[in-house]
Amino acid sequence: MVRPLGVKETSASCYSREYFLSEGDLRAFERFKKGGRPGAVYFKALEHIPEDIEGPFLDIGCGRGEMVVHMARLGKRVYGIDYSPDAIRICQEVLRSERKSVQTLAGFRLVDCTNFPFKNHTFQCLFLLDLVEHLTPRQLKLTLQEANRVLKSQGVLIIHTNNKYFEKITKITIAAFYHGIKVFLRPKKALEEESSSPYEYLHINYLTGGELLRYLEEVGFKAKIEYVKPRKKTELEKFVAYPEGWKKSIYFNAAWLLLNSSLIKFISPTFWIIARKR
Repeated sequence: MVRPLGVKETSASCYSREYFLSEGDLRAFERFKKGGRPGAVYFKALEHIPEDIEGPFLDIGCGRGEMVVHMARLGKRVYGIDYSPDAIRICQEVLRSERKSVQTLAGFRLVDCTNFPFKNHTFQCLFLLDLVEHLTPRQLKLTLQEANRVLKSQGVLIIHTNNKYFEKITKITIAAFYHGIKVFLRPKKALEEESSSPYEYLHINYLTGGELLRYLEEVGFKAKIEYVKPRKKTELEKFVAYPEGWKKSIYFNAAWLLLNSSLIKFISPTFWIIARKR
C-alpha cells in the first residue's frame, strides 16, 4: 500500500466556525436551515444507499450536519460525529431549530474518528463524505477499522473524496499550461495557489481510487468505485478556475473529451466508493 511519508495530523482548531461558514454554498446552507434541500453531494449519497439498508446511519466527519438533519427529516435514525467543537456547535444550532420528531431521530457527538464510542455492529450504513483527503494514512486506516467494527454484517460504507490523479497531475499540468514549467519545481505551492479555496492546505492525503480500494480491502471491505464527471463543460469551473480566453476554451474541450473516455479515472475530479462489510 502507498503510504505518504511526513504527513502531519491536522489540529481540530483548524476546522473553526469561520471554516465551516465559508466553505461550500452558504446561501444553500441558509435555505437548508429553513427546511430546504441540502447540497448535491448529500442527494447523491442517498442514491448510493442499497435498497436493503434501513439504518441506523452514521455520518463520520459530519461538518455542519446537513446529511444528518436531512436524513432525520426523512424519518431515519442517524448520528453525526466530528472532532471539531465548532462543527458540533453548528450542528446543534441547526438541530435546535428543527421540529421535535427530527430532534429525536438525530444526534451529534464530539468524537475523534479514529476511536468511535459505539458498540460493535451498531450501524447498517456509514457515510465518509469529503473527509478522506483530510486524514493522514494512519488516521484513515484506524477510521476504516472502526467503521468495519461498528457496521452490522453486510453493512455499507459510502465514501466520496477527491481524486489524486486529478489533483496532483491534471491541475499541475493545467497550471503549467498557463504559467510555464516552473510550477513543476514547487508542485505543492502551485496546487495551493491555483486552488479557489484558501483551505487547500487542509487536504493532506489525496488518494487514487485504486489506493483507497486497497485500504478498504485490507480492513475487511469489498468495494466498487464510480468516477464522477460534470454534466456539462461549464461545470468544470467548479474544480479548476482560470481566466477567460482561448486557452480556457482549449482546456475545457480537451477535458470534456477525456472525461468521456477510458481515461476518466485519471481526470475525474472526484469519485464514489460503495463498500460492503465482508
